[in-house]
Amino acid sequence: MDLSVMTVPGGTGGALGFVVAAIVGALWFIRGAWRKDRVEGVQSQAHIDIIARLEAQLDRANERVTLAEQRADLAYKERNEALQAIGKLEAKISALEMQVQMMRERFDGKAT
Repeated sequence: MDLSVMTVPGGTGGALGFVVAAIVGALWFIRGAWRKDRVEGVQSQAHIDIIARLEAQLDRANERVTLAEQRADLAYKERNEALQAIGKLEAKISALEMQVQMMRERFDGKAT
């Protein structure tokens, strides 16, 4: 191919400038695409890290909920046991009151 036959503005220098501009443009495009890929890769890694942190927080929250439920179960058990003990004490107090009442009636009957 004879460059003198081609009609390129600026002659051989213009053709050489066009080739250099095309190479620089291609390198610029490749650089931009490479940077875009790197940015997307970093964003993907950031999303993965965020998901991992959220999963860890969820696990800790689930552990706290389980612990709170265990504490609540223990508190309810203790409360129910206390209510049963109070019920037994009330029954004993009632029986003792009846005995005291019967004894008062006996003593009042003997005293008169």
